[in-house]
Amino acid sequence: MEPKKNPKADLKQWSGVYFLAGLAFMLFLSWQAVEWKSYDRDLSLDTLNVGDDLDEDIPITELLTPPPPPPPPPPPQVHINIKLSNIKGNFFILKVKLT
Repeated sequence: MEPKKNPKADLKQWSGVYFLAGLAFMLFLSWQAVEWKSYDRDLSLDTLNVGDDLDEDIPITELLTPPPPPPPPPPPQVHINIKLSNIKGNFFILKVKLT
């Protein structure tokens, strides 16, 4: 069975070329956008002379800081009593008492 379509009418053979042409065109537009030069306009005609209206006396405020918190109480003192008892030879009994 023969294909009925003409191989010269197939658009897929040109899709890669169109894609690369689109990428090149977008690269060109991006480059032109980066290189675009703009010049400042003369703004002397657009300014408004307000005179001394902007000179205001700003009152100086004082920051009230709260007093520091009291220091924490000292930790309780612990007394350790250690008693060593010699029973026989080199064996010791250790008695510890916390008060």
